Amino acid sequence: MKTILQIGTCDAQDHVYDIIKQNNFENIFGIFVEPNIHSIPLIKERYNLLKNKIISNIAITTYDGIIPIYFSDYTSGNSQHACINISHVYQHGNNADNITKVDVNCLTLNTYLNKILCFDEKTIIDNLYIDTEGHDCDIILNIDFKKLNVREIYFEIAHTEGAFTGKNTEKFKKTDNYLTNNGFSFKEIINNDSAVYIKN
Repeated sequence: MKTILQIGTCDAQDHVYDIIKQNNFENIFGIFVEPNIHSIPLIKERYNLLKNKIISNIAITTYDGIIPIYFSDYTSGNSQHACINISHVYQHGNNADNITKVDVNCLTLNTYLNKILCFDEKTIIDNLYIDTEGHDCDIILNIDFKKLNVREIYFEIAHTEGAFTGKNTEKFKKTDNYLTNNGFSFKEIINNDSAVYIKN
């Protein structure tokens, strides 16, 4: 059984769904995390054929508590540019009329996996996908990898220090060093948008 964890699932109209579908929804344990409550029914419907799954309506961030998130198209569940930084949502062509601020429950990835799901360093996460519109590096920099067993990480690098800043930033360099120091190797950049690292 292969375990796939996706942080920032939105409405599940994405490449992760395509990968799982290619496996005919078999031999996959999917964990889908999405802070927009209106997206949850869409994710459930999209993955109705996937027997082994967990869908959580929370945000993964750098602390445990409550965090304000700015959602575009909130009630549609298709809030692709949701972010903790409202300027990021504006920079993707949204305006005040379709942006909704919502305080949502948030956890660090370690709290979510170690305390809520009771994962430990022996529980293998084959693929970790992170797409949180500019918050990806912050999440990674707050992971205690001694308590998690992740084999491959995919994360968005397009907005590391603000919208469309890309990988040539200090935060990406810091994240690269952190992953390297925790036993990961850089594999590739996909579509000039996402970085892939694999565990040595």
